[in-house]
Amino acid sequence: MGAEIEQQGTAATRAGLSVRHRVIEGFMGADFTKRALRFVTDHVDEFRSSEVTKPDEQRAYDSNMRRSWVLDRPMGELRDQFEAAIHAARPGLFRQLGVPALDDPVLDISVSMHRDGDYFRLHQDVASGKMRRHAKEDRIVSTVYYFHAEPRAFEGGGLKLYSPFGRGEHTTIVPASDSLVAFQSFVPHEVEPVSLPGDNPAEARFSINCWICRARS
Repeated sequence: MGAEIEQQGTAATRAGLSVRHRVIEGFMGADFTKRALRFVTDHVDEFRSSEVTKPDEQRAYDSNMRRSWVLDRPMGELRDQFEAAIHAARPGLFRQLGVPALDDPVLDISVSMHRDGDYFRLHQDVASGKMRRHAKEDRIVSTVYYFHAEPRAFEGGGLKLYSPFGRGEHTTIVPASDSLVAFQSFVPHEVEPVSLPGDNPAEARFSINCWICRARS
């Protein structure tokens, strides 16, 4: 699979952060990254504006909270390969993140694109209160797989992970192509604004977002 990078988590511990995360470089390999990039650029016109879940449980576009794009088209063989890689890495990720083993997890996967000026404000991936009422599963671990054209044309787009205890501490992860970051889904996080001169969608910040979930009865 890939080579796990420990320095981010270690540095966070030394700084007193309570953010446990793991980064794996070379997670899928160059061939997968090339095919994934070709897939999204072939279907770039099919991306739609991302939505957020509102307190009234409705999905809606809210540019004050999130500005990005999502692709609904199935990824076919690419998804199959990615799912297999996530399942293979899952036991180690759960152990390293301090998450109890999970039997028969459900994977919730989406493909995102961030172009010039796009962002996602501070949020958590878990549903709470009324918004949890209709959920079919609970998100346990969040993973983000990055891929983009080389050399990278955009700046920014870092993933900022915050302490869940409200002290304002955080660590920032650079979206390096063919790398996977994993963290517990209750961890507050945000995507910093992206700067992409010329706003060529083929040079955007692409990601496969995968939530490892526990099914609800």
